[in-house]
Amino acid sequence: MYDEEIVKQHTISQEQIETITEQVIETKTFGKEPVKNPVCVIVMGQTGSGKSGLIAHSKKMFPDGNVVVIEDDDIRKFFPNEKQIAKDHPEEHVPITNQLSRPATQKLFAALMEAGYNIVFHQTGGNKMIADDGMMKLVENGYSIVVNALAVSGEKSLASMIGRGLGQIEYEGYYRPVTIADHDRTLNGMPNTIKYIEEIGRFDVVQVFQRGPQPDQPVMVYSKINPDRPEHVANIASHPAVSAEDQFGEFSSAHEALIATREADRVAFIEQYPEIREGLVTSPFITPELAEQTVVLDQRVGFSPAPVTGPIDSFTE
Repeated sequence: MYDEEIVKQHTISQEQIETITEQVIETKTFGKEPVKNPVCVIVMGQTGSGKSGLIAHSKKMFPDGNVVVIEDDDIRKFFPNEKQIAKDHPEEHVPITNQLSRPATQKLFAALMEAGYNIVFHQTGGNKMIADDGMMKLVENGYSIVVNALAVSGEKSLASMIGRGLGQIEYEGYYRPVTIADHDRTLNGMPNTIKYIEEIGRFDVVQVFQRGPQPDQPVMVYSKINPDRPEHVANIASHPAVSAEDQFGEFSSAHEALIATREADRVAFIEQYPEIREGLVTSPFITPELAEQTVVLDQRVGFSPAPVTGPIDSFTE
């Protein structure tokens, strides 16, 4: 739990939020141009799944680089003294920077849609808001819509989340904690969101990937076009790095592909887990919080290890 008093101490005014939001929009659109037939790629994956690699892959649809990426963490960096806040108050970092990231993301998205920029929009898919609100507005503004979903098991994404924390400590001297509850919310919510998007048909192409040999080289396991929006599908088909087949893969739906690929990923991860775990618990940068998350991961994998013996007590920021 975060300290509400600390959050209050870092309150910024509405005027500051509006001024910084204008800076965000100006920075994000610098060197970019609106287009006649804009495309928005919605990138979905739970916390720790490796969405940054799928974002990089999705950007390949626009070889001229004329696309604006909307990513929450990028917008948080515009908050005054964001790095110092992350270092001094890691538990409060997200609620403090939410003051800016939420309204700025909404206004950036609206400004891009109104002008007609190509967009790659990072989402966890933890709830249906993007389908009910964001994707409806994209349809109203004449966008072609691609949904790229990353199928990674919860066990692997949790391990990646722990590893990312260790990396932040090593290279930055501190880390921004993510709770297992937040991880699980996005993990469990995403299949429902994908299923809902399919049911309402608010997409032109939906694709499911698993991690590939490199982060920006995911492997497609499923793709389907929306036959009710042929003009938009044709627009998307003119871009590289996207499938325009009526349907690709052995699965009957993106939802089924996501669930089945996650399960196969889970089986493979469990086989590799002892070696992966060794790298986590022997890290000189492990903290009590990350050690506790590793214990939870052990339980989910069904692994019975000796107690975590990393240099927990000696850790200092």
